[in-house]
Amino acid sequence: MIRDVSSNELFTILILFGIAIIAVAKLVAPKRFEDFLYVIGNFKYLKIYSREQKFFDNFDALLFINLIISVSIFSFIIYQHITGIQNVSINLIFKLTIGIGSFILIKVLIERLIGSIFEIDKIIDAYLFQKISYKNYLGTLYYYH
Repeated sequence: MIRDVSSNELFTILILFGIAIIAVAKLVAPKRFEDFLYVIGNFKYLKIYSREQKFFDNFDALLFINLIISVSIFSFIIYQHITGIQNVSINLIFKLTIGIGSFILIKVLIERLIGSIFEIDKIIDAYLFQKISYKNYLGTLYYYH
């Protein structure tokens, strides 16, 4: 009897890459990462780091990359279960990653544009910081299940 062997090496590589990104984020800002881990139950992180918010922050960028990888892996697993395919397509995972990342970035830029149009930049910045922080937290939770 011939068995169809499916390889999950790509998932392993992506998960290790995501864990490495989380480790780099912890090395870049250890105190901030410690505060970030308690973002759900404690608003200390949101109060302190929303004031220091920059347009491009290395810590948030690393966690955002991790979020995109985590959501792409999860989306592909759901797609595999829905369609019943067994083999892992690198092209499909790459397309999912680019699509999800583009969607989230475009959505944030549109929200910033709307905030700028209605002259509520500070409110929108605080809202987006909270939303992005919680999304990034969900991206880190993927590795703890």
